[in-house]
Amino acid sequence: MVGILTIGNLIGKGSFGKVYDCQHVKHKGEFVVKVVDNPNTIYEKQNLSMEISAISKLGKRKGFVDLIDVIDDNKYTYIVMEKAKGGTLSKNDIPKSRSKKYGLIRSMAECLQACEEEGVVHMDTKPNNFIYDPYTNQVTLIDFGLSICYDPTDIHKNENIVYRLPGPRGSKYFIPPEIMLANTVYRNSDVWSHGILAHLILTNRLLSTKSNTNKGYMNILTTISKSNMLSMAEKSYLMKCIALTPDNRANTDLLLSRPSIAETHYVSLQDII
Repeated sequence: MVGILTIGNLIGKGSFGKVYDCQHVKHKGEFVVKVVDNPNTIYEKQNLSMEISAISKLGKRKGFVDLIDVIDDNKYTYIVMEKAKGGTLSKNDIPKSRSKKYGLIRSMAECLQACEEEGVVHMDTKPNNFIYDPYTNQVTLIDFGLSICYDPTDIHKNENIVYRLPGPRGSKYFIPPEIMLANTVYRNSDVWSHGILAHLILTNRLLSTKSNTNKGYMNILTTISKSNMLSMAEKSYLMKCIALTPDNRANTDLLLSRPSIAETHYVSLQDII
């Protein structure tokens, strides 16, 4: 028991905190709480503030959990959130049919579109950070511990850059080139990671740079272009995501634009190009 929280079983942990089932005295429902050591440095405080801000901005939108409460007991910060339905996405969860694969990719792209609209770069869109509901074939994007927040209405910037990091941030295989090689976050950096994840969903294979160099990242594009597991339409979609230069990369509006994405049911990936 922590104040107005009753903390239950541990359900996940990472570098920045642990997540537990919990009950909240003032709210009814199923909740989880992320328990984080209180920050000591300005950088740590900024990171925690952006995580809470990201959850708060996105909580009312489809594909995200709502922020219920934030509690500070001088030792830990407790971030209380709705509990998403389903389990973390794994290879075993990936649907077999092409149409369902496309629906899953679309659901993920819609989450990233919401992030872009609210001024959030998630920075860690790997399978474990999507909660998958197999009954609806929809996902919920979680864990904003690495996220960057910015003002999406800022029209004074002449470029796509929103943040400069002290070093690379993210999970192996899913870190875009501009972050790995230049420590620079762009508004559409998550789209590159989405392309890697979409390829995994389509082929059940995870792309790897083999080396964190421009040549290594170019090898990914070559692998896609030569693949015999992908249709031309699928290759086109992935290439739009994994363009090495962010300014040449699709944003989420382009990925989800017509002629296609407004359709609820579709049978070809051409519908989301």
